[in-house]
Amino acid sequence: MSDSSSKIYKENVEYRDNIDDQGYPPFEGHTMNFLEERLPFGKIDHESDPVVILDPSVLAQIKGEGNGTVLVCDFVADAFAEFRMHMMRAATNGSIVKKSILTDLRGSRGWSSVADLYHSHLKKLYDAFIKFLDEDGRGRNVTNFEEFMQQFMHWSYGVAKGSPITRTGFIASTQCPVSIGGLTIELKSWNHDSKRLRKIYIEDPNFKFYRNAARKFGFMVDKYAPWRLTCNLSSHSQWETRDTNGELTGETSQAGTRFYMSERLGILDRTADYRDLFNLYYSKSYIEDLDLLSTYLFLFYQNFVEQFPVAVKLLSGKCGLTKIQVQRYNYSQEMSWENQISYAGPPTNFTTKYNDVYWIQKYLELRVIESGVFMSPSEYRVKAKRALKLNFNIDRGAALDYINRETKGYIRNQFAAPGKFWHGYQEAELSQIQSRPPSNVVSTVRGVGASPGASISGGGSMGGY
Repeated sequence: MSDSSSKIYKENVEYRDNIDDQGYPPFEGHTMNFLEERLPFGKIDHESDPVVILDPSVLAQIKGEGNGTVLVCDFVADAFAEFRMHMMRAATNGSIVKKSILTDLRGSRGWSSVADLYHSHLKKLYDAFIKFLDEDGRGRNVTNFEEFMQQFMHWSYGVAKGSPITRTGFIASTQCPVSIGGLTIELKSWNHDSKRLRKIYIEDPNFKFYRNAARKFGFMVDKYAPWRLTCNLSSHSQWETRDTNGELTGETSQAGTRFYMSERLGILDRTADYRDLFNLYYSKSYIEDLDLLSTYLFLFYQNFVEQFPVAVKLLSGKCGLTKIQVQRYNYSQEMSWENQISYAGPPTNFTTKYNDVYWIQKYLELRVIESGVFMSPSEYRVKAKRALKLNFNIDRGAALDYINRETKGYIRNQFAAPGKFWHGYQEAELSQIQSRPPSNVVSTVRGVGASPGASISGGGSMGGY
């Protein structure tokens, strides 16, 4: 750990240990801690599957800085609009101080497109892979897609756990921000590690009112970035209203995430909950993983060929080694990183050869590496055969669902209470997992067939929005 990272860590620990004296309530589920506990909140559903926004129509605008706007989920926008008006009314009637950064609340950051983030992430991986091919002449002999993939999978063993390649792996990692879920609003674009900036919020005269009002309207205030509000998916509050003289009117008002969610979803006979939200607003990421993986790796190859159209082969003969130049196979589609994000898909002469049988094997292999799930070689072979059998007998969706269940590494998360273990494990389960022998992914996977249509048991050629 670098000196600067060590300093930030120590400051965060000190801040955490003294936080009850700095304006926050005790830990009762209405503060948010992305730094230590709930890292995937907004990125995984109630079944612990990474998710993406199903359709941009579920997003709505909130007031941003200046004349700008910020996008979040529509029910979050509803809650924030009423929270904002509540703060402004409080300033008008003298309940809080007018001269404060916590009177006219405006969004600075909201929803982020996972498509854009994943695209940028893969561009960095592509650049890193090209450097790998350049080292020691590894890419010199690559003349076609199959040879390209042999090198790519070899490279993946060293990088995929820290820098995931599949979109599902990327979403589950810390490299993907929680903002993709549309459940968070940042009022300032400030550095989350700044002790000085935290102090500005904590010492604001309206902070206690802001914190309690946020809870009332269904938001949790971030411990380490108190300008970040996160939607509490279990919140629902109800209170009796008062007139301008402070007298009870006999009527009640409601707020909280579940109330606003019910209104947006049109659920009238009960109060909506997180299950309704994830069923109607989100899609499980793994459903599209195979198409994304095949498309992006095809594009990786095409970019490589266009950058370096000629390979150099070494042939042995009577006079020793001879260098010959070989034209790399080109699918004749001009590519650039600018047009790939809206790319329709690889050509038929590619997808016919490299079909679902091929990509299901590659996908399982990458998900095992990314998740670090322990599998013995025999277990891996059984799971690979099972995935291909499901694909053949049912459909690709069944195979992907099976692979997801076998590799995701999470358990159910109810989103109702804070937990020390952010990924959902209970303490006893975590101790059991940590006592397992370390995963040997390389030896686990390398016996699996890697060529298109190859038998699983027959060895291999392996070296949204």
